[in-house]
Amino acid sequence: AGQLLFPTGVAVDAAGANIYVADRGNQRIRLISGGSLSTLAGAGTPGYVQGAAITAQFNNPTGVAVDALGNVYVADRDNHCVRLISGGTVSTAAGAGTAGYLDGDAGSAQFAHPSDVAIDLEGRVLVADTDNHRLRRINGDQVVTLAGSGIPGILDSPSSGFLYPATAARFSSPTHVAAGGLDGAIYLTEQGDGIRRISRDAPLSITLPQTFNSLDAVNAGIGLPKELLADTTYYFRASATNGRNPAQPTFGEILSFTTSSDPVMAIFDGAGSDSTQLESGQAVDFGVTPRGTPVTRSFKITNQGGWNLTIGSITASPDVLITGGTGVVPAGASLAFEIKVDASVGGNFDRVVTIGSDDPDQATFAMPITWIVRNPPNVVTTQASDVATGKATLNATVNPEASSTTVSFAYSKDPNIDGVAVTTEAGSGAGFVNGTGIAAKFNGPTAIATDASGTIYVADELNHSIRKIVSGVVTTVAGNGTPGAENGPAASARFN
Repeated sequence: AGQLLFPTGVAVDAAGANIYVADRGNQRIRLISGGSLSTLAGAGTPGYVQGAAITAQFNNPTGVAVDALGNVYVADRDNHCVRLISGGTVSTAAGAGTAGYLDGDAGSAQFAHPSDVAIDLEGRVLVADTDNHRLRRINGDQVVTLAGSGIPGILDSPSSGFLYPATAARFSSPTHVAAGGLDGAIYLTEQGDGIRRISRDAPLSITLPQTFNSLDAVNAGIGLPKELLADTTYYFRASATNGRNPAQPTFGEILSFTTSSDPVMAIFDGAGSDSTQLESGQAVDFGVTPRGTPVTRSFKITNQGGWNLTIGSITASPDVLITGGTGVVPAGASLAFEIKVDASVGGNFDRVVTIGSDDPDQATFAMPITWIVRNPPNVVTTQASDVATGKATLNATVNPEASSTTVSFAYSKDPNIDGVAVTTEAGSGAGFVNGTGIAAKFNGPTAIATDASGTIYVADELNHSIRKIVSGVVTTVAGNGTPGAENGPAASARFN
């Protein structure tokens, strides 16, 4: 009795007499006919060899299909191609033999671990292109993608009643494919444990209510009764029939149009990329500020839709100043604006900023804002108490206005609390004496200056010298005390 090793694919011919098996572990395609098991093709070792069926090589054949003429197609998984067994010879039906993704000429097309094949109702070969996450089809000498975007996942066509390109859908590593049924539907199994269905339904159509009967061309148009999706491309083609050829319509060329997407207004607290999106009615607190110090905050309006957004107005009460924010915001762009709240009067404030736009779902956006203005502390000096010889208690009443407040007292003999204190830095009586404070003597000092360190310099006119005072100590900088005009060392120089 014959043996199989990891058989992974099976197909039956149209007559039901022959069963073909992808014997993956033995690297062969086997035939069961009349109760006997034989080898149809494959030498039994992995490789990539064309030619006579018995010496040809496969590399993990995992799927097999047979068409109406008895041609056998093999998903040669690790050779990344589809092989053909016909007339005792093995050849390549499609695939360059290297992993990749490329539609076009069958000889240069690329697959990535194709796992299964099937024959559709029109005799074309379908391929479950596992690692490309696509369903491919071999049309004679051309390979095309029938379904799948190439992005792994589970994504069906939108259920809007319209037909969509099958390439917009997503598969998760499809492993097996089957075709059949009266409607020609195709079914896929995938690693996501789902069974997917690909079908070709009739497109939506609409017929004009009137007919035309003239020798000249006329314009014919009609509005679509079904609402179209925003920001979506649709394809259309006109056809016409008349009494002469009612069963053979003539067709115009296929054209397309793309619907616009509505604008979508979004408001953010802050102008940076880390700002927080606000909901309409969500309050924004500007915090607490001293009287006389207004608070300014930045915001931005972002258009999250696919069409221009027009901000027509941003309004608020007179004590709220709005800067910027109105104009046209292109799709994906933002528009910044500022809100400055008044702080000229103390109190608790609640206001509403209203933003008006042409967003069809949100024509107005309400943003409540709150803030508190604190007055400075109120202080009243009251009479001193406990007044006695050598002592007194100073008093006042203070309203802190809900803020941490420090109280101080200033006291003085001056009735305006701004008197001065006068002292003698140095010198007493005429003479020429260095020393400290009043022990020093000057004789007709006429000019005085200080440097950055606080040293005082004095032009001591009648002593014919320049004097210096540092921390109350007077010394002579230059001049020997006798009149004259003599340069040289400071101690012997003379001034007049």
